[in-house]
Amino acid sequence: MTLEREISIHLALLEEEFWHKGMTAEEARLAARRAYGGVEQAKQMHRNERSLIWLERILQDLRFSIRVLSKNPGLTLACWPRLPWALVRRRQFSA
Repeated sequence: MTLEREISIHLALLEEEFWHKGMTAEEARLAARRAYGGVEQAKQMHRNERSLIWLERILQDLRFSIRVLSKNPGLTLACWPRLPWALVRRRQFSA
């Protein structure tokens, strides 16, 4: 199912719900659009969820870790083996 079709189904269901509450067809259509929010914003949020934002965040965390750990070589030797595990755990909790 395409994104356009899915959004139109959501809008139709909302419109029907408002129509059953006693609104006219035009009022129900406008109320459904207000309740759903911006269609373009919904599309963009969907695209963001399907993109590789999670990979960008992991790379950002990795760069920060390297920068911090390079300031203390002894700590780096102790922490470096644990870093991949910590990044995976952070990913699980941020999702």
